[in-house]
Amino acid sequence: MFNYGAEYFKDDPDGKRFRTELKKVYSDDEKYEPISSNLDLKVHHSVSGRRENSIQRAIRHLSFNGLFLPDLFFKKQIFWRKSIYPSLRDLYRYRQVIYFNDEANTYSIAKYSKKKIIAGLLRDFKVAYLVFKNFKKTQESFDRLSDYLTSEEYWRKVFKEGKE
Repeated sequence: MFNYGAEYFKDDPDGKRFRTELKKVYSDDEKYEPISSNLDLKVHHSVSGRRENSIQRAIRHLSFNGLFLPDLFFKKQIFWRKSIYPSLRDLYRYRQVIYFNDEANTYSIAKYSKKKIIAGLLRDFKVAYLVFKNFKKTQESFDRLSDYLTSEEYWRKVFKEGKE
């Protein structure tokens, strides 16, 4: 995986095969099903503009945003913030985060799992390693074929195949 250079791009310019293989790598990611929001939940609302002092920030950074903290330090409340993307500072030490979809009147609850986070980080580091390991070879193959890949003849062929 991720050992593709100009030869691969030449045969698959839109990246369809690559995206299919990439989906296989990330296919085990959990998809959260929406739940009807008629339920009455006790949630902790984020207070915007909350500041942390330098000691709190250092602890948060050293624990990789709570990844290395024991479970007893995690809050049992469900976290909710009005904005779509809460910051890591807001999510720090919460076991569950709730995401609302006001248009569909549904919500999803994402649960914190150290195992899944570490597995995801390892997977992403593996992908990054393979990309960096093959970078020079890939660069050389693109340098060799750059004239052909930027030629009118190549792109006419690509668009002709796309119409068929």
